Amino acid sequence: MRDLIETLTKELEKEDFFLSIKKVSEILYVSKTTILNKIKAGEIKYIKVGKLYKIPKESIIEYVEKNLLKSS
Repeated sequence: MRDLIETLTKELEKEDFFLSIKKVSEILYVSKTTILNKIKAGEIKYIKVGKLYKIPKESIIEYVEKNLLKSS
């Protein structure tokens, strides 16, 4: 489990501080709709700039950690 978080953290180091829904969906291998649903459910933290959702990298790591803990 720790290896997965480390790999994700290294992958995110290459990215900007804020990520788009599209980029997060590519990183997590899910649809943009899934990410939007997670945002609306309060599972992924974000800011909204105009009509755009921007997701801090740390929010993705938190989301994965929380969901990995649920399954173990």
